[in-house]
Amino acid sequence: MSGGNHKLEAEQVIQAKLAQCGLPVDGFSVRYENDLQSIEVFIPAGTDVKIEQFECIHCAAGSHIVTIEDPKCAAAFRDFQNEKLRPHLLAQVTKDAEAAGLLANFPVRRDFHSLRDFAEALEKHVGVTPGSALRAESNRIIVLPPVWGGLDANDRRFQPLITAVTYASFSDEGTQFGFIGNEAFVPHEKDK
Repeated sequence: MSGGNHKLEAEQVIQAKLAQCGLPVDGFSVRYENDLQSIEVFIPAGTDVKIEQFECIHCAAGSHIVTIEDPKCAAAFRDFQNEKLRPHLLAQVTKDAEAAGLLANFPVRRDFHSLRDFAEALEKHVGVTPGSALRAESNRIIVLPPVWGGLDANDRRFQPLITAVTYASFSDEGTQFGFIGNEAFVPHEKDK
């Protein structure tokens, strides 16, 4: 069987499964996209997709890409997928944090009065100068580019910091983290 036939068969199987989910046949397309190196399920705006169908769509698409054109529906589907993956990802980041020796006495957000105190505790936990790599801003902690904190990506403290942030983001559902990688971002005076 040639690769083209295999892709076509896979597309047809996904199409049939999506139809069983209750999506109208003209309410989606399924095709292999060379740019993505994957089959893409595309659901255009105007297709009535219900939250109750997310599980079926997720199962029908398998590991392939699902693109929903309606922004609100797309965001809801991403949230659904993230929750489906959360247990697996939490297990993986816990394993990574354990391997890095970070789990003992790991800071927990609820133990700190402010988000800033929590961010500084995370930095101390991995051996980074408090205030140099993380910044608390409104309702989230921002991970600063390594060079701002006097680190570089090869610094032995950088990977444990990323592991700690990743572990904290998955284990503490109330704390949001963001990464700065945009050169257009203007640092505060103290960060220069």
